[in-house]
This record gives sequence, structure tokens and C-alpha cells, in this order.
Amino acid sequence: MIITIDGPAGSGKSTQAKLLAERMGFSYFDTGAMYRLLTAKSLALGIDSKDESALAKLIPSLKFVLGKELLIDPTFNIRSPEVDRFVSIVAKHPLIRREIVEIQRNLIQGKNVVIEGRDAGTIIVPTADVKIFLTATDEERIRRRKNELHTRGEILTDSEVALSVRKRDQIDSEREIAPLRPAKEAFIVDTTGLSCEQSSLEILKLCNQKTHRWNFLYQFLKIVGLLSIIPFYFRLKVKGKEHIPRRGGFIIATNHRSHLDPMIVGYASPRMLSFMARDNLFKIPLFGWFIRSLNANPIRRGQADLGALRLGIRLLFEGKGLVIFPEGTRSRTAEMGAGKPGLAMMALRTGVPVIPGWVEGTQNSMPKDSKVIKPFPLSVTFGPPVNLDDFLRQGLVRDNYNGALARILEAIKKCRVAS
Repeated sequence: MIITIDGPAGSGKSTQAKLLAERMGFSYFDTGAMYRLLTAKSLALGIDSKDESALAKLIPSLKFVLGKELLIDPTFNIRSPEVDRFVSIVAKHPLIRREIVEIQRNLIQGKNVVIEGRDAGTIIVPTADVKIFLTATDEERIRRRKNELHTRGEILTDSEVALSVRKRDQIDSEREIAPLRPAKEAFIVDTTGLSCEQSSLEILKLCNQKTHRWNFLYQFLKIVGLLSIIPFYFRLKVKGKEHIPRRGGFIIATNHRSHLDPMIVGYASPRMLSFMARDNLFKIPLFGWFIRSLNANPIRRGQADLGALRLGIRLLFEGKGLVIFPEGTRSRTAEMGAGKPGLAMMALRTGVPVIPGWVEGTQNSMPKDSKVIKPFPLSVTFGPPVNLDDFLRQGLVRDNYNGALARILEAIKKCRVAS
């Protein structure tokens, strides 16, 4: 998955791109650092920033590695005032941009990455899954830029900073190749007056707007096959379907007492759902293909926590609905267990809505040790989304996971009362 965050200087894109990449477990890619390294090396060698041909000859000597973030030659100070002064001139050369964009595209191939830049969503990755364009008033951007320079030991007056920011804006916006502008599909976020946490939460929610399409087999079984069986065989009653979001990723968290629960919750949901299942089930001929076609995803039991977390985050950011049973296994009693932290970790890393639910009757229709399905009345109750905004703003720490999990479990218990 690729997310681009573009915007002018001082709009907050560096801070927000780093925070988003950390939350999602993605690589953070500062595309501007590549032009800064080229600028720094050209200055060290005495090459004129207007000499496009000489600058282009330097590019093969630059080494870039994209891991958790972009690794470059630490010999050069790419944040120096001198680099600040000349980087826009270097970056506007058509030949330079073409060659570096090609390198950038190769670096991100096959990776989950948050890309920060000025043309990431328009030129570098026009097919990005989510495109964000940050803005802020001139006064706000000048204030932020002045604070940034101050932390680097550079003390400038307001007028000096304003002149620098506006000059950079003019060069970036008026250059012939890849000018600074939002992509047509980009979400525009004005960060003026927003705290870092508020901006981060707003961006996170926008990243969850993608919606996954139904696959044919899932749709066929739900509409044609199950439509004629479940309502009559189980006399199924469903409450609260209006709480399921119409678009974007989401989590349904319910109690779990029977093998029937995934099928019944899947039928009750108006949106297509994804599930997780033990990897050995996928090795069974035909059955493995069948459950994979119904959006089941393999996880290894020995690596359940880490594997399930990474898989769940990817599915949610793909716009899918994911069913999670917080207890981690089927229970023999009607009481909810302590719950596993993986649910809260997925919710707080992705910011998707968590819909609590309660399934009643499946423990009688198909008890834990039974292989026979009996016709017993069933019901599914969905509650309103659990409000986790306070935990989302506080960040990814253990206490927040525990607090968010407790709130989700309490909401599930309320669904039981309403069922």
C-alpha cells in the first residue's frame, strides 16, 4: 500500500508522514532528501546549481536505501542553510527530476510506504492508494518554519523566514516539470490551528476511506445460497446493521462460542468481511481454496500475535471489514474473557471504526465439541462504533492498548444486554 503526503513548506507534511508511517508500520520516504543530498554534494564539489548536465552526472554516485526510512550518505549535511537556499533550483531541472523519480519508483516497488514530497501523488506515484495534500495559512507555515530553524540553531527574523518560504513556494509552484499542486484525487487537509495530534487523527481517518469490492463467490453464497437457508433454518434476527460503516475499513468485535460464529456474523453484516484462520486449514485440498475465496487469510499459530497484527492492519487499510474475536478462541461460557491486546493494537494503529457485537444461540446450534449443526434460533446484535478518539490522540503505548481493549469489551457486553 502506498500513501502520499504532499504540500508546501511548513504545512506539516514531514511530521505527519513520519507519524503515519510509524503508526502503520510502513516505511517513511522523504523524497526531498534525495534532492537535498544531490544539492549538498554539488556544493561540496563546487558545481553550479544551474548546471543541469553536471548535476545529472553526480546522480549515479548517490546511494539510497529504503528501509524503515530513507538511508543516505551521512557525510553531507542536507539540512544546512546553504542547501535550503539552493535545493529548489537543483530540483527544478527536468533531467534531474526524471532521473530521481525513476530511482524513487524503483525504491518503493513492492513496499508499504508513506511518501512525503511535493509531487508524490501527481508524478512519483499517480496510482497511490491514498493521496493527502496538506495546507496551512502563510502565517502558520512561516511560524512553523521559524520554529524548525530555531531547533537547528538558525535564528532568523519573521521577515527573513517569510521571504525564504515564499520564494520556495514560487519556485516549486512555477517550475515547468512536476509543479507543486494537489492531485485530483487528493484529500485536502488544512492544518492551520490544529495540533499535531489533531492533524494526525484527521489524516488517519482519511486513509480509511478505501472500500473493498465484493468477490463473486462470497456474494453468490450470501445472496443466493445463504439467503434461502439461514433465515429459515436458524430463524436469524439481526439488530443494529445501520452501525456498520458504508465505506472504508472497519473491525467487528464479538463474543465467540461456536464454529458457526464467522458464518453468521458474515451473513448478518451488510458489508463483505474478512477472516483469519489457521494456516493448516489452507493445506486441505479444495477446502483451502474455498475458504480463501471467502476472504479467509492464513496465520501461523506459533506467530499469532505478530502475524495477525500485521495481516489485520494490511486488510483494514485495504478498506476491508475484519471480524476479530477478542478472546482469541471459543469460550465455553457466556461471560467474556480478558481479551487479547491485538484487537486494540489494530484499532489504534489504523483508526478504523470498531463495531461491537454479540452472537447468541450458536453455542446451542453447534457447541464447541460438536460437528452437527442443529436448527436453533440465532441472533446477532451490532452496537454503535466504540469511541477511541482519546486513545488515538494519546499514541501507541501499552496503557492505551489496555484502556481501549477494556472499552471495546464493555461495549460488547452492552450488545449482549440489547440482544
